[in-house]
Amino acid sequence: MVFRGSAQARLDSQGRLKIPSTYRKLFSGEYGARVFITSTDGKSLRVYPLENWIRIEEKLLEMTSSSSVISPEKQEVHTRTSTAVTKFQTFTSVYGLETNLDKQGRASISVRLKNSMFPDGEFDCEVTVIGRPTYLEVWKESDITRKLEAIPISEEDSSILATYGI
Repeated sequence: MVFRGSAQARLDSQGRLKIPSTYRKLFSGEYGARVFITSTDGKSLRVYPLENWIRIEEKLLEMTSSSSVISPEKQEVHTRTSTAVTKFQTFTSVYGLETNLDKQGRASISVRLKNSMFPDGEFDCEVTVIGRPTYLEVWKESDITRKLEAIPISEEDSSILATYGI
């Protein structure tokens, strides 16, 4: 099962995210209550069903544990890949929290991530929850509006997608 579409949600005054009912059904039926909540930028958050996060960790381990000798031509790609993996692991570990959804479908967010997303300490706000295939992405309402305005789909983007039949 994949997460699709988007929904409005609320962060409460304690900084807990209430998962919208559309997505909560997937957690209760498909994935269970264990989640990993993290960020790659400190401005948005990602909610992974724990089993999906474990698959990512396995891929990262596979990417970094290659013990074969690398040709000089592939060394640059390997170095860039290692750097990207290290950055991803650093951000997701620093902001990450493994937790359970409570009976109301709420999930706690790490203190560090709350402080990064809400430097003024005002957690109680509306958010947009976006379904990605393997996780939920959550943005403050004001930030997602700016993001959408900043990244319109260009002619080049449309052309690239068209080559894949999209």
